[in-house]
Amino acid sequence: MYSVIITAAGSGTRMDLGYNKIFYVISGKTIIERSVELFLQDDRCSQIIMTASDVDFEQVQQIFKHESKVHVCLGGDTRQGSVCNGLKHVTEDVVMVHDGARPFLKQRMIDDCYMIAKGGDAGVVSVLIKDTIKQTNPNDKWLVDKTLNRDELIAVQTPQSAPTKILQEAHEKANLEGFIATDDVNLVEKYMDVPVRAIKGSYTNLKFTTKEDIDMFEYFLSKKERRRERVARKVENIFKKR
Repeated sequence: MYSVIITAAGSGTRMDLGYNKIFYVISGKTIIERSVELFLQDDRCSQIIMTASDVDFEQVQQIFKHESKVHVCLGGDTRQGSVCNGLKHVTEDVVMVHDGARPFLKQRMIDDCYMIAKGGDAGVVSVLIKDTIKQTNPNDKWLVDKTLNRDELIAVQTPQSAPTKILQEAHEKANLEGFIATDDVNLVEKYMDVPVRAIKGSYTNLKFTTKEDIDMFEYFLSKKERRRERVARKVENIFKKR
């Protein structure tokens, strides 16, 4: 069994919607509902901890009021602070962290995250880098210093997973030092003697970040629904022929 922390306490200012992007509706469902649905369906997931801002707290509670395994807690000033708050409520020995604005994850990613953390390591869903990546000068972000070897680079996504005690201890040590990471396994890398293993992600496992993402998300969703309809028709035709 595992717990999952869903980070949903951001403001979504880059979307310029006037409200938190997790409440944006695509084909009748909010982004946050789509980001959580696989965890709701997974019997191994006993607990979904949703971190929400004080502004969005009641609305998030209202959306999931009929879901018994969803617990909403206040987030922090940063993503790391929100995860740290969520960790205080975790009851299982394995924990995952997932972005509330990343609605297209796949079940195999959850499965792999779970198995790696259950085995004692940390896991991070990721994809290979397609583009050439250059490192810029720290004093001038538009001045290129060098080109990095993309064969040695990955782009990380979520879910990310770890044994609960490992992630809790990593957060405690980071809080003592005032260190702020950009993702959860970065804390495990820095503070814990635990391997971090990359898990095959998907280029469609995107995070809803800017307005330009809206058209892409709606395209992915319509493609997914069309595929589901084709499968349903095939099954129906099979039964008709019997």
